[in-house]
Amino acid sequence: MIALGIVLGLIIIVSLWKIFVKNNKHGWASIIPIYREIVILEIAELPLWYVVMLFIPIANIVFLFIIMINFVKKLGKSSSFGVGLVLLPYIFLPILDNSINEEEKEDNRKEKPVLALILYILLIVFVLFASIPWESLFSKFTAFSDFNTWLSKLAIGDFKVFSNLIAAPVVTDATTGSNGVISALGNWTMNDVAILLIIISIIIVIFNRKYIKLDKYIESVTSGIKKVLPVAITAMLISLVAIIFITSGVNITIVNHITSLTSKLGVIVSSTLGSIVGSVTTADFYYYLNTLYTVFKGVAGGSDLYGVTSFIVQSVYYLMMFIAPTSVALIVGLYSLDIPYGKWFKYIWKVLLSLLIIVLVAAVIIYVAL
Repeated sequence: MIALGIVLGLIIIVSLWKIFVKNNKHGWASIIPIYREIVILEIAELPLWYVVMLFIPIANIVFLFIIMINFVKKLGKSSSFGVGLVLLPYIFLPILDNSINEEEKEDNRKEKPVLALILYILLIVFVLFASIPWESLFSKFTAFSDFNTWLSKLAIGDFKVFSNLIAAPVVTDATTGSNGVISALGNWTMNDVAILLIIISIIIVIFNRKYIKLDKYIESVTSGIKKVLPVAITAMLISLVAIIFITSGVNITIVNHITSLTSKLGVIVSSTLGSIVGSVTTADFYYYLNTLYTVFKGVAGGSDLYGVTSFIVQSVYYLMMFIAPTSVALIVGLYSLDIPYGKWFKYIWKVLLSLLIIVLVAAVIIYVAL
Protein backbone atom coordinates (compact mmCIF):
# COMPACT_ATOMS: atom_id res chain seq x y z
CA MET A 1 0.00 0.00 0.00
CA ILE A 2 2.90 2.34 0.72
CA ALA A 3 4.40 1.57 -2.70
CA LEU A 4 0.97 2.12 -4.31
CA GLY A 5 0.69 5.49 -2.58
CA ILE A 6 4.10 6.51 -3.94
CA VAL A 7 3.10 5.42 -7.45
CA LEU A 8 -0.20 7.33 -7.34
CA GLY A 9 1.65 10.42 -6.13
CA LEU A 10 4.07 10.14 -9.05
CA ILE A 11 1.14 9.85 -11.48
CA ILE A 12 -0.26 13.15 -10.19
CA ILE A 13 3.13 14.89 -10.39
CA VAL A 14 3.87 13.63 -13.92
CA SER A 15 0.42 14.56 -15.24
CA LEU A 16 0.49 18.04 -13.71
CA TRP A 17 4.01 18.58 -14.98
CA LYS A 18 2.94 17.86 -18.56
CA ILE A 19 -0.21 20.00 -18.25
CA PHE A 20 1.83 22.94 -16.95
CA VAL A 21 4.36 22.62 -19.76
CA LYS A 22 1.61 22.53 -22.41
CA ASN A 23 0.27 25.76 -20.93
CA ASN A 24 3.65 27.49 -21.04
CA LYS A 25 4.27 27.15 -17.30
CA HIS A 26 7.23 25.63 -15.48
CA GLY A 27 6.75 21.88 -15.24
CA TRP A 28 8.75 21.62 -12.03
CA ALA A 29 6.05 23.70 -10.29
CA SER A 30 4.09 20.43 -9.94
CA ILE A 31 6.42 19.26 -7.17
CA ILE A 32 6.44 22.51 -5.13
CA PRO A 33 3.52 22.98 -2.71
CA ILE A 34 1.72 26.36 -2.79
CA TYR A 35 3.52 27.42 -5.99
CA ARG A 36 1.80 24.48 -7.70
CA GLU A 37 -1.58 25.85 -6.58
CA ILE A 38 -0.62 29.36 -7.74
CA VAL A 39 0.15 28.04 -11.23
CA ILE A 40 -3.22 26.25 -11.31
CA LEU A 41 -4.92 29.54 -10.33
CA GLU A 42 -3.07 31.35 -13.13
CA ILE A 43 -4.24 28.79 -15.70
CA ALA A 44 -7.79 28.95 -14.28
CA GLU A 45 -7.59 32.79 -14.38
CA LEU A 46 -8.69 33.08 -10.76
CA PRO A 47 -7.42 35.52 -8.09
CA LEU A 48 -4.18 34.36 -6.47
CA TRP A 49 -5.56 35.04 -2.98
CA TYR A 50 -7.66 31.89 -3.42
CA VAL A 51 -4.58 29.95 -2.36
CA VAL A 52 -5.02 31.32 1.18
CA MET A 53 -8.51 29.78 1.35
CA LEU A 54 -6.99 26.32 0.79
CA PHE A 55 -5.55 26.48 4.32
CA ILE A 56 -8.87 27.23 6.04
CA PRO A 57 -10.81 24.14 7.22
CA ILE A 58 -14.14 23.47 5.46
CA ALA A 59 -13.66 26.52 3.24
CA ASN A 60 -10.72 24.77 1.60
CA ILE A 61 -13.01 21.99 0.34
CA VAL A 62 -15.40 24.48 -1.27
CA PHE A 63 -12.59 26.49 -2.88
CA LEU A 64 -10.84 23.34 -4.08
CA PHE A 65 -13.93 22.42 -6.11
CA ILE A 66 -14.26 25.99 -7.41
CA ILE A 67 -10.62 26.12 -8.47
CA MET A 68 -10.57 22.72 -10.16
CA ILE A 69 -13.85 23.29 -12.00
CA ASN A 70 -12.53 26.58 -13.43
CA PHE A 71 -9.17 24.93 -14.11
CA VAL A 72 -10.64 22.16 -16.28
CA LYS A 73 -13.05 24.56 -18.01
CA LYS A 74 -10.10 26.60 -19.25
CA LEU A 75 -8.69 23.34 -20.65
CA GLY A 76 -11.93 22.45 -22.46
CA LYS A 77 -13.58 20.14 -19.95
CA SER A 78 -16.94 20.21 -18.14
CA SER A 79 -17.74 21.02 -14.50
CA SER A 80 -18.38 17.34 -13.76
CA PHE A 81 -14.86 16.57 -14.94
CA GLY A 82 -13.59 19.09 -12.37
CA VAL A 83 -15.48 17.26 -9.62
CA GLY A 84 -13.88 14.00 -10.77
CA LEU A 85 -10.48 15.68 -10.72
CA VAL A 86 -10.92 16.58 -7.02
CA LEU A 87 -12.15 13.12 -6.01
CA LEU A 88 -9.84 10.95 -8.16
CA PRO A 89 -6.91 13.10 -9.32
CA TYR A 90 -4.68 10.12 -10.23
CA ILE A 91 -7.30 9.04 -12.80
CA PHE A 92 -8.64 12.35 -14.14
CA LEU A 93 -5.30 14.20 -14.35
CA PRO A 94 -3.77 11.73 -16.87
CA ILE A 95 -7.02 11.89 -18.89
CA LEU A 96 -6.87 15.69 -18.83
CA ASP A 97 -3.25 15.64 -19.95
CA ASN A 98 -3.94 13.27 -22.86
CA SER A 99 -6.89 15.42 -23.97
CA ILE A 100 -4.76 18.49 -24.50
CA ASN A 101 -3.94 18.42 -28.20
CA GLU A 102 -1.72 21.46 -28.30
CA GLU A 103 1.74 20.51 -29.52
CA GLU A 104 4.58 21.10 -27.13
CA LYS A 105 7.05 23.80 -28.07
CA GLU A 106 10.69 22.96 -28.66
CA ASP A 107 11.89 24.72 -25.51
CA ASN A 108 9.37 22.82 -23.40
CA ARG A 109 10.92 19.53 -24.46
CA LYS A 110 14.02 20.43 -22.54
CA GLU A 111 12.09 19.93 -19.32
CA LYS A 112 11.49 16.21 -19.89
CA PRO A 113 15.01 15.14 -18.84
CA VAL A 114 14.59 17.30 -15.71
CA LEU A 115 11.39 15.43 -14.85
CA ALA A 116 13.07 12.08 -15.41
CA LEU A 117 15.97 13.13 -13.18
CA ILE A 118 13.62 14.27 -10.39
CA LEU A 119 11.63 11.04 -10.53
CA TYR A 120 14.86 9.04 -10.52
CA ILE A 121 16.11 10.91 -7.45
CA LEU A 122 12.77 10.40 -5.67
CA LEU A 123 12.95 6.69 -6.44
CA ILE A 124 16.51 6.44 -5.07
CA VAL A 125 15.49 8.29 -1.89
CA PHE A 126 12.50 5.99 -1.42
CA VAL A 127 14.56 2.84 -1.97
CA LEU A 128 17.17 4.00 0.54
CA PHE A 129 14.43 4.92 3.01
CA ALA A 130 12.80 1.50 2.55
CA SER A 131 16.10 -0.38 2.90
CA ILE A 132 17.54 1.26 6.04
CA PRO A 133 16.69 -0.88 9.14
CA TRP A 134 15.00 1.91 11.10
CA GLU A 135 13.56 -0.33 13.80
CA SER A 136 16.96 -1.90 14.44
CA LEU A 137 18.54 1.52 14.79
CA PHE A 138 15.75 2.86 17.01
CA SER A 139 14.54 0.10 19.34
CA LYS A 140 11.41 1.95 20.47
CA PHE A 141 10.30 2.77 16.94
CA THR A 142 7.89 0.08 15.69
CA ALA A 143 5.54 2.07 13.44
CA PHE A 144 6.45 0.24 10.23
CA SER A 145 6.13 -3.28 11.65
CA ASP A 146 2.91 -2.31 13.44
CA PHE A 147 1.50 -1.09 10.16
CA ASN A 148 2.45 -4.35 8.46
CA THR A 149 0.83 -6.34 11.25
CA TRP A 150 -2.37 -4.35 10.78
CA LEU A 151 -2.08 -4.86 7.03
CA SER A 152 -1.81 -8.62 7.42
CA LYS A 153 -5.06 -8.69 9.38
CA LEU A 154 -6.97 -6.53 6.90
CA ALA A 155 -9.89 -8.60 5.62
CA ILE A 156 -13.29 -8.41 3.98
CA GLY A 157 -15.27 -10.99 5.88
CA ASP A 158 -13.16 -14.14 5.87
CA PHE A 159 -11.21 -12.95 2.84
CA LYS A 160 -7.76 -11.69 3.87
CA VAL A 161 -6.98 -9.10 1.25
CA PHE A 162 -3.20 -9.20 1.26
CA SER A 163 -2.86 -12.90 2.00
CA ASN A 164 -5.00 -13.74 -1.02
CA LEU A 165 -4.26 -11.00 -3.53
CA ILE A 166 -0.55 -10.27 -3.25
CA ALA A 167 1.73 -12.84 -4.86
CA ALA A 168 5.06 -11.12 -4.26
CA PRO A 169 6.95 -9.70 -2.54
CA VAL A 170 5.59 -11.96 0.18
CA VAL A 171 7.01 -12.46 3.65
CA THR A 172 5.79 -14.10 6.82
CA ASP A 173 4.74 -11.50 9.34
CA ALA A 174 6.76 -12.01 12.54
CA THR A 175 3.83 -11.14 14.79
CA THR A 176 0.87 -12.84 13.13
CA GLY A 177 2.65 -15.60 11.21
CA SER A 178 0.48 -14.84 8.18
CA ASN A 179 1.73 -14.69 4.62
CA GLY A 180 1.06 -12.09 1.98
CA VAL A 181 2.47 -8.96 3.61
CA ILE A 182 4.69 -6.55 1.70
CA SER A 183 7.94 -6.05 3.58
CA ALA A 184 7.81 -3.19 6.06
CA LEU A 185 9.85 -0.08 5.37
CA GLY A 186 13.34 -0.79 6.61
CA ASN A 187 13.16 -4.42 5.50
CA TRP A 188 12.92 -4.06 1.74
CA THR A 189 15.08 -6.33 -0.41
CA MET A 190 16.03 -6.14 -4.07
CA ASN A 191 12.97 -8.28 -4.86
CA ASP A 192 10.69 -5.57 -3.46
CA VAL A 193 12.57 -2.87 -5.38
CA ALA A 194 12.43 -4.88 -8.63
CA ILE A 195 8.66 -5.31 -8.37
CA LEU A 196 8.23 -1.59 -7.63
CA LEU A 197 10.28 -0.74 -10.74
CA ILE A 198 8.13 -3.04 -12.87
CA ILE A 199 4.94 -1.39 -11.60
CA ILE A 200 6.32 2.11 -12.19
CA SER A 201 7.51 1.26 -15.72
CA ILE A 202 4.08 -0.13 -16.65
CA ILE A 203 2.34 2.99 -15.31
CA ILE A 204 4.72 5.24 -17.24
CA VAL A 205 3.92 3.35 -20.44
CA ILE A 206 0.16 3.53 -19.82
CA PHE A 207 0.13 7.28 -19.26
CA ASN A 208 2.74 8.18 -21.88
CA ARG A 209 1.42 6.35 -24.92
CA LYS A 210 2.13 9.44 -26.99
CA TYR A 211 5.87 9.07 -26.39
CA ILE A 212 6.27 5.40 -25.46
CA LYS A 213 4.66 2.80 -27.71
CA LEU A 214 3.64 -0.53 -26.22
CA ASP A 215 5.51 -2.57 -28.84
CA LYS A 216 8.69 -0.55 -28.15
CA TYR A 217 8.28 -1.13 -24.42
CA ILE A 218 7.89 -4.89 -24.92
CA GLU A 219 10.88 -4.89 -27.28
CA SER A 220 12.96 -3.01 -24.70
CA VAL A 221 11.98 -5.39 -21.89
CA THR A 222 12.73 -8.43 -24.06
CA SER A 223 16.10 -6.99 -25.04
CA GLY A 224 16.93 -6.32 -21.39
CA ILE A 225 16.01 -9.87 -20.39
CA LYS A 226 18.23 -11.30 -23.12
CA LYS A 227 21.11 -9.14 -21.94
CA VAL A 228 20.70 -9.98 -18.25
CA LEU A 229 19.84 -13.67 -18.62
CA PRO A 230 23.42 -14.98 -19.14
CA VAL A 231 24.78 -13.14 -16.11
CA ALA A 232 21.72 -14.16 -14.06
CA ILE A 233 22.37 -17.82 -14.89
CA THR A 234 26.06 -17.34 -14.03
CA ALA A 235 25.14 -15.76 -10.69
CA MET A 236 22.77 -18.66 -9.95
CA LEU A 237 25.47 -21.22 -10.71
CA ILE A 238 27.97 -19.39 -8.50
CA SER A 239 25.43 -19.26 -5.69
CA LEU A 240 24.69 -22.97 -6.19
CA VAL A 241 28.38 -23.83 -5.80
CA ALA A 242 28.55 -21.73 -2.63
CA ILE A 243 25.45 -23.46 -1.24
CA ILE A 244 26.97 -26.89 -1.91
CA PHE A 245 30.20 -25.87 -0.16
CA ILE A 246 28.24 -24.55 2.83
CA THR A 247 25.61 -27.28 3.26
CA SER A 248 28.07 -30.11 2.73
CA GLY A 249 30.57 -28.65 5.19
CA VAL A 250 33.34 -28.61 2.59
CA ASN A 251 34.25 -24.99 3.32
CA ILE A 252 34.52 -25.66 7.07
CA THR A 253 36.66 -28.75 6.46
CA ILE A 254 39.07 -26.95 4.11
CA VAL A 255 39.42 -23.82 6.25
CA ASN A 256 39.83 -25.86 9.43
CA HIS A 257 42.57 -27.95 7.76
CA ILE A 258 44.43 -24.84 6.56
CA THR A 259 44.28 -23.08 9.93
CA SER A 260 45.43 -26.25 11.68
CA LEU A 261 48.47 -26.58 9.39
CA THR A 262 49.41 -22.92 9.84
CA SER A 263 48.60 -22.57 13.55
CA LYS A 264 52.30 -22.64 14.45
CA LEU A 265 52.87 -19.55 12.29
CA GLY A 266 50.71 -17.45 14.57
CA VAL A 267 47.16 -16.18 14.78
CA ILE A 268 47.69 -13.45 12.16
CA VAL A 269 49.01 -15.75 9.41
CA SER A 270 46.53 -18.52 10.25
CA SER A 271 43.54 -16.15 10.29
CA THR A 272 44.60 -14.52 7.04
CA LEU A 273 45.04 -17.76 5.08
CA GLY A 274 41.84 -19.20 6.53
CA SER A 275 39.92 -16.03 5.65
CA ILE A 276 41.20 -16.00 2.06
CA VAL A 277 40.07 -19.58 1.42
CA GLY A 278 36.87 -19.17 3.44
CA SER A 279 35.88 -16.06 1.49
CA VAL A 280 36.29 -17.78 -1.87
CA THR A 281 34.42 -20.93 -0.84
CA THR A 282 31.53 -19.07 0.82
CA ALA A 283 31.26 -15.65 -0.89
CA ASP A 284 28.42 -14.50 1.36
CA PHE A 285 29.30 -12.60 4.52
CA TYR A 286 26.38 -13.92 6.57
CA TYR A 287 27.14 -17.59 5.87
CA TYR A 288 30.87 -16.87 5.94
CA LEU A 289 30.69 -15.82 9.59
CA ASN A 290 27.99 -18.27 10.65
CA THR A 291 29.67 -21.36 9.24
CA LEU A 292 33.29 -20.46 10.01
CA TYR A 293 32.76 -18.75 13.34
CA THR A 294 33.86 -21.76 15.41
CA VAL A 295 36.97 -22.27 13.24
CA PHE A 296 38.17 -18.68 13.68
CA LYS A 297 37.27 -18.78 17.37
CA GLY A 298 39.57 -21.76 17.66
CA VAL A 299 42.30 -19.89 15.77
CA ALA A 300 42.10 -17.00 18.25
CA GLY A 301 42.48 -19.46 21.12
CA GLY A 302 41.01 -17.07 23.66
CA SER A 303 39.05 -13.85 24.14
CA ASP A 304 42.26 -11.82 24.29
CA LEU A 305 42.81 -12.32 20.57
CA TYR A 306 39.19 -12.07 19.39
CA GLY A 307 39.74 -8.44 18.37
CA VAL A 308 42.68 -9.04 16.02
CA THR A 309 41.08 -12.19 14.60
CA SER A 310 37.76 -10.51 13.85
CA PHE A 311 39.58 -7.55 12.25
CA ILE A 312 41.46 -9.87 9.89
CA VAL A 313 38.42 -12.05 9.12
CA GLN A 314 36.25 -9.08 8.10
CA SER A 315 38.93 -7.10 6.27
CA VAL A 316 40.22 -10.03 4.22
CA TYR A 317 36.69 -11.07 3.25
CA TYR A 318 35.87 -7.69 1.72
CA LEU A 319 39.22 -7.52 -0.05
CA MET A 320 38.63 -10.97 -1.55
CA MET A 321 35.20 -9.95 -2.85
CA PHE A 322 37.02 -7.65 -5.28
CA ILE A 323 38.82 -10.57 -6.86
CA ALA A 324 37.12 -13.87 -5.94
CA PRO A 325 35.49 -15.55 -8.98
CA THR A 326 32.70 -16.71 -6.64
CA SER A 327 31.73 -13.12 -5.78
CA VAL A 328 28.32 -12.62 -7.44
CA ALA A 329 28.52 -8.82 -7.13
CA LEU A 330 31.93 -8.81 -8.82
CA ILE A 331 30.91 -11.07 -11.71
CA VAL A 332 27.64 -9.18 -12.32
CA GLY A 333 29.48 -5.85 -12.19
CA LEU A 334 32.19 -6.94 -14.62
CA TYR A 335 29.59 -8.35 -17.02
CA SER A 336 27.50 -5.17 -16.87
CA LEU A 337 30.55 -3.02 -17.63
CA ASP A 338 31.81 -5.49 -20.26
CA ILE A 339 35.16 -5.97 -18.48
CA PRO A 340 36.85 -9.41 -18.84
CA TYR A 341 37.75 -11.05 -15.53
CA GLY A 342 41.38 -11.56 -16.63
CA LYS A 343 41.75 -7.86 -17.45
CA TRP A 344 40.23 -6.92 -14.07
CA PHE A 345 42.55 -9.34 -12.23
CA LYS A 346 45.65 -7.80 -13.84
CA TYR A 347 44.41 -4.33 -12.95
CA ILE A 348 43.38 -4.90 -9.34
CA TRP A 349 45.72 -7.51 -7.85
CA LYS A 350 48.47 -5.01 -7.01
CA VAL A 351 45.99 -2.69 -5.31
CA LEU A 352 44.52 -5.54 -3.27
CA LEU A 353 47.97 -6.83 -2.32
CA SER A 354 48.88 -3.35 -1.06
CA LEU A 355 45.66 -3.17 0.96
CA LEU A 356 46.29 -6.64 2.35
CA ILE A 357 49.73 -5.55 3.54
CA ILE A 358 48.13 -2.53 5.24
CA VAL A 359 45.60 -4.84 6.93
CA LEU A 360 48.38 -7.14 8.17
CA VAL A 361 50.40 -4.21 9.50
CA ALA A 362 47.30 -2.93 11.32
CA ALA A 363 46.69 -6.46 12.67
CA VAL A 364 50.23 -6.63 14.02
CA ILE A 365 49.73 -3.25 15.76
CA ILE A 366 46.49 -4.49 17.31
CA TYR A 367 48.17 -7.75 18.34
CA VAL A 368 51.03 -5.91 20.03
CA ALA A 369 48.59 -3.51 21.72
CA LEU A 370 46.64 -6.47 23.12
